[in-house]
Amino acid sequence: MVPSCTPGDDVRALPNASSTILLCGGLNNMLMQVAHFIGMDCFDESNLWLNSGHDLLTHNGRIKLVTARLQRRHLMAPHRFNDIFTLSTPFRPSTTCTHRDQSRISPQWYRDPSHLAGLRALYERLRIAPRLERYVARALDAASSQTVVHLRLEQDWVNIANMCARTDAKRCWSPEDVAQKVNDTSAKVIIAADNTERDVLRSIRRLFGGGIVPAHANLSYTENAAVHMMAAVRAQTFWGNSFSTLSRGVAQIRALHGRTSFAYDCGPRELQSKQPNSGHLRSAGMQAFTVVGPCPGDGAWVANAHRWPPRPPARRGKPDLRGKPDTKCPADVDMNKLEALWPEEHFRGPLSGPQSYFRRVPPHYLGNLVDFSKCRRRVYIDVGARTFSEGLLEMLRIYPSLVHFDAFFAIEAVAGFYKLPPERQLRRLLTKAGMPPARAADFQKRHFFLQAFVGAQSDPSTSPPTIGFSDLLRHALGLQPADAVVVKMDVEGYEYAVIDTMLRDGTQTLVDELMLEVHYSHPRMAQLFHWCTARQRGYNAATSPFWCNYTLGNATQLYQGLRTAGVYTHHWP
Repeated sequence: MVPSCTPGDDVRALPNASSTILLCGGLNNMLMQVAHFIGMDCFDESNLWLNSGHDLLTHNGRIKLVTARLQRRHLMAPHRFNDIFTLSTPFRPSTTCTHRDQSRISPQWYRDPSHLAGLRALYERLRIAPRLERYVARALDAASSQTVVHLRLEQDWVNIANMCARTDAKRCWSPEDVAQKVNDTSAKVIIAADNTERDVLRSIRRLFGGGIVPAHANLSYTENAAVHMMAAVRAQTFWGNSFSTLSRGVAQIRALHGRTSFAYDCGPRELQSKQPNSGHLRSAGMQAFTVVGPCPGDGAWVANAHRWPPRPPARRGKPDLRGKPDTKCPADVDMNKLEALWPEEHFRGPLSGPQSYFRRVPPHYLGNLVDFSKCRRRVYIDVGARTFSEGLLEMLRIYPSLVHFDAFFAIEAVAGFYKLPPERQLRRLLTKAGMPPARAADFQKRHFFLQAFVGAQSDPSTSPPTIGFSDLLRHALGLQPADAVVVKMDVEGYEYAVIDTMLRDGTQTLVDELMLEVHYSHPRMAQLFHWCTARQRGYNAATSPFWCNYTLGNATQLYQGLRTAGVYTHHWP
């Protein structure tokens, strides 16, 4: 007799072995139960079995053996925990768990400090079993882009919760929506393929060039799930659904190893606005996600909630460089056309007159000197956007070439600062700034907002999360040298670390033009506004802005370093 789970079970005792536990449910639900036992200090891996998963595949509420291979007896039998996972350091429990020590999995577990500690301890030590290592390596070799996406579209395990049809929250996203957001046509997808409708699988293969990470015929459902999970942990970039326990598990393990994970859904923000006391918000896995793009509740961006970042269409009549992403565009930029830095006048110069910034610098903007229209796509990124009128709209007025760009990304950390005006007013303002009426009419389809800090490295633990600038360019936006990219950056002193990281990892090659505000101890600001002096309101030498330690010389070196590296760089007031 092969021991098995019944749909709805969490834990069962194996026949004739009341102290030996069989865990039921999906893979990450089983790991949640393990964490629960670790928190109770009774986890003994030698007495723990994981169900094979074959009896969890459902269709219309009935058990469904999807393929003949699952009927083979050795694939139906449960696995010892150590057959699938190993621990870098074993646990030494003070007591022994039985199946009676189980507790029904619930969001309330995230309010239990012992469970949270157990989950972290488990994920810190969890490794794939050596016998499955080659399958993980094979899955990663197949994902040439090293981008792995977890889609949650399968039938519900017991087909009663029907999560994908719930109206209170968008818990499941269509392949089309996810593909637009991930913006990596070579991404590889992990999904419960054996339990997913065939038309959905066809859509995934059409939209994601990397296809679906295959399930191996000689492995059980649970073994394949473990392989897919560990492949996602090791991938260079991971996108997941923040309401999925498997996605959360991957995100939490990646965070423990210093890797960023992106959520294509809006779970954390959605719960924060609708259910701020939800136990899910205490989940370290949900907290580990960087939420990319606008979400329901963000006002003007609701219509575009699942379109960040976009995949711009090819433009008619223009050279198509989409097949040559490494072809630099614009090419042969003449750095000698840049304006002088003028550190003697603290870069900006006088506030008025012919030598003032807005009369002296804009004629040297790159769009006045090269043809951006030949590039694969044209992207403007406003880092530290503050408000629409002070930021993007003002830039369109002084930099006319931007009105023809394909995509506009605005990033601001402070909630409530950045909002688009009503549609009719927005269209009028854009037209007045020089944007053609047709492009002004569809501007919101090309405009995307992200509330986040921008730093040298991604850190999902901050509030709002911090996205590394290099991660933003290379992974979140999927930029290529063939794209024309103009960036305005004001990150309140963090520019030193951001630029240093960018120059070290080579992502400066993805930026064609940079308007950068550099912060340092400025004597004029000290005289006018008492910055970095004891006369500044609330001044405390121990807590004064860290950039007060930088000098004019540091700022000059930063600008010169960027220009030497080939980035067409201007000071920004």
